[in-house]
Amino acid sequence: MGFFHKLYHPPVFQGSLKKKNYRLDVQATHVSPGTLRAPVLGNMSRSIKESIDSQVSITLSSKNKTIYTGKSLCAGFEISGDILGSPAENQK
Repeated sequence: MGFFHKLYHPPVFQGSLKKKNYRLDVQATHVSPGTLRAPVLGNMSRSIKESIDSQVSITLSSKNKTIYTGKSLCAGFEISGDILGSPAENQK
């Protein structure tokens, strides 16, 4: 299974999962994210971005044919950790 992603500003996450003949494309947009403190080894020393009013779109396809497409205008979305790492690392 492969995973590819991009992050834009304002925070828009685009990613794809591939397995055999299937591909799932996801796009999530933070509408009004807030910053929360999060623990690292027991200390609240990390910040994460989170929103409950994000917009999320997904498309499931197989052999270039769309099986399902959907969109939510009221989704939860959290950015945590190093999601800007190399997409090649996420293909492993």
